[in-house]
Amino acid sequence: SLCVYLLSLTGLWTTDLAKDTILWLFFVGFMTLGKVNKIKDDRDYFKKALKKNFKLSLLSEFLVNFYTFSLAVELIIVPIITLISVTIAFSEKDSKHKPVHKFLTNLLVVFGFVILFYIIFQFAGNPWGIINLPNLRGLLLPLILSILFLPFVYGLSIYMFYETQLVVLKIRLSPELFTYAKRQAFLRFNLNKDGLSRWVKRIHTDTVSKTEIDRLIDHVKEREAIEKNPPKVDPALGWSPFEAGNFLSDEGLKSGYYDCVYEDEWFSSAPSFKLGDKWSDNKISYYVHGTDQVAKRLELILAVFTPQDNLDLHKRFCIIAARLYSKALNELISEKILLAILRSKSITVNKGNVSVSIRKVSWGNSTGGYDVYFTIECRSTSA
Repeated sequence: SLCVYLLSLTGLWTTDLAKDTILWLFFVGFMTLGKVNKIKDDRDYFKKALKKNFKLSLLSEFLVNFYTFSLAVELIIVPIITLISVTIAFSEKDSKHKPVHKFLTNLLVVFGFVILFYIIFQFAGNPWGIINLPNLRGLLLPLILSILFLPFVYGLSIYMFYETQLVVLKIRLSPELFTYAKRQAFLRFNLNKDGLSRWVKRIHTDTVSKTEIDRLIDHVKEREAIEKNPPKVDPALGWSPFEAGNFLSDEGLKSGYYDCVYEDEWFSSAPSFKLGDKWSDNKISYYVHGTDQVAKRLELILAVFTPQDNLDLHKRFCIIAARLYSKALNELISEKILLAILRSKSITVNKGNVSVSIRKVSWGNSTGGYDVYFTIECRSTSA
């Protein structure tokens, strides 16, 4: 309502746009609010939202609203397109229906082009029938409302994120410490959701003083500053843990925060890359181990739940392992190592101060599942 009020003051909104406003509210506004709790998982959400509103699809939607088919044609087309769309949404959930999903998606694209060409043909015959100020305002209204709505959505996402994190703090801390921690969180982290989440994870029930709370905040701030400007690491000692964490980002295996797990043992991991949609599907994981300044061991693990698919799985694993090898050692992986991965053969290859090893660990269960470890480790004891 505030957005509409501001637009009405400038003359961009009038009562004849009430229908368009209501449609935007139901099809964009409410849907955006329904996804607000997922914004924290997508750092580029607002950038994507702005791009989406600037797409040329706005023009095609505008033309569609002014050029309609006859009732008989629409009674045929609308149910068909609706059925195809619903089937696409259903088939997308299961990889077994991938061929059907691909076929129907292409079919829908063909439908779209046919309709678009028809609209362009009609528009070319009578362009001035719709090029006027009221129609232009109707075209721009969804875009303007979406842009004005984004700050509210962002603020709401920040509020909900803080509420979620503060619930955790309330459980772990005494009432007095919770009040202090909440105030420090707002003052020190502001809009920094990553820093806040990282700090909350480090607070435990044994955090019994305000000094400890401040120390943990300082630690998170210090680590964030280092990550923004990471120090150079001598290749003879290992790898930069921050660079190593990004070695496989193109493969969907970007590691998270590099942090201390026990005394001088530091660690980061990437969310497992599942090779399927089920919880029991085969997956690939990536881990970085080392000290606070240097990554010493890079570990890629293939978990095989269904050995009958092992050839394709090992080929995929070979591709990712080869990329990790080239990133870590600045050279192409050897055929000997690739064959060992394909055959699940345990070997160790020494390359100066670096060892490259492959080992298979059977689970000993009825399915015959196993893990394949591909490890690159710097044996230097310094740093």
